[in-house]
Amino acid sequence: MTSRLCLAAALFWLLLSGCSDGPSDGTKSVEATPTAAALLTVPDSVAAGQPVAVGLVTSGITPGDSLLLYVRTGWATYLVGVAASALEQTVPLPRATLAQSGDQVIRVLYGGRVLAQKNLRILPLPPAAPLDIYLGAKSIVADGQHWSMVVAVPADKFNNPVAANTPVQFQMLRPNGDYAKQTAPTQYLVAYRRITANTLVGKTIVGVQTEGVFGKEKELLEVPGFPVDFSIRAANHPTTADGRQVFRVRTSELADRHHNPLPDGTLVQFQCTDADGTLRLLSGYTLRSVAEVALEHPRSAGSLLVQASVYGGGRSNRLAVPFTIQEKTIPIVYNRDLKRMRLGPLTESLDQLVPDGTDMTIQVDNQQAIQTEVVSGYASVDLRDVPVGPHSLDIRVAGRHVLMIVSIN
Repeated sequence: MTSRLCLAAALFWLLLSGCSDGPSDGTKSVEATPTAAALLTVPDSVAAGQPVAVGLVTSGITPGDSLLLYVRTGWATYLVGVAASALEQTVPLPRATLAQSGDQVIRVLYGGRVLAQKNLRILPLPPAAPLDIYLGAKSIVADGQHWSMVVAVPADKFNNPVAANTPVQFQMLRPNGDYAKQTAPTQYLVAYRRITANTLVGKTIVGVQTEGVFGKEKELLEVPGFPVDFSIRAANHPTTADGRQVFRVRTSELADRHHNPLPDGTLVQFQCTDADGTLRLLSGYTLRSVAEVALEHPRSAGSLLVQASVYGGGRSNRLAVPFTIQEKTIPIVYNRDLKRMRLGPLTESLDQLVPDGTDMTIQVDNQQAIQTEVVSGYASVDLRDVPVGPHSLDIRVAGRHVLMIVSIN
């Protein structure tokens, strides 16, 4: 507030002295005479925050006349009003100017002239805690090529950058157990070190200190790259094409080219093609670097083809899983009075009844198929709309496909 008042008063005074021929009350206006001079005494440099008073001696100036002490820092300009005196006097600089490091210009202004000028350098203090540290990227691929960077920004208690070439020590513990200790000088306000990836996944722990001031610990994650090609296999699968049971397909351990296992949750896509051309896409996720999916048995005999892949990475072998149709017969009883055909009991490979709700399809003479369900091992079909005479039946149920001739009477 004092600086602003001084600035306003000085501008008002300069306006009056520079734009008018003289005051109307007959008093003498302030105007620098050729004999006006000033001697300014300023130290070459001081530490930031240290109080500073400059020495000022004037001559050829009426005692009591107003002078201006002009202080320009790297951030702002300050004006301090001073009364001229025939004796040497000391003028304290504003405290706000003394906390900012860098070169400053100090001038004595009088009647629109610069009577004296000196330079003052404000030196930064030693680093203050805590030491600011920045690390990025936070994670890199452990391929021996990718790199990250740790940067330290030492500053004193006034937040001034410390002096250039201040030594900063970096210590790193790598995933493979290697320990590194390196020193870098500050340049352009910062000190930094590049961290190049190893080929072993894990964490690199980083610690930084300078002149007894320490920063917080930083962590760099070194993660696996894309996986190389891998293999898949089917686990304990029955071979019946019943469209109901399931079997599992499992990958080998997924790893990158440096044999680092992939992390849990890596997406693996399985592409499955049935013998009839039906395409199925399933997604699996790695757990302990292995992915697994459950697949329903196809409804058609033949080989089910399965291949897995990871986006941006490797592919698996093309796995062929064979499936066959059951050869068991289907007992049939025809009720002439009710015009209904009863099929069953329907059993599977272990002589167990087909589960309730299993779909059955019966096509009579290549006409529209009749849909029904198995209940307690049996299924029945209404044939009242089928004319008398022999007819061909195409029956599909629980992986079985039966063609037969039945006489309706």
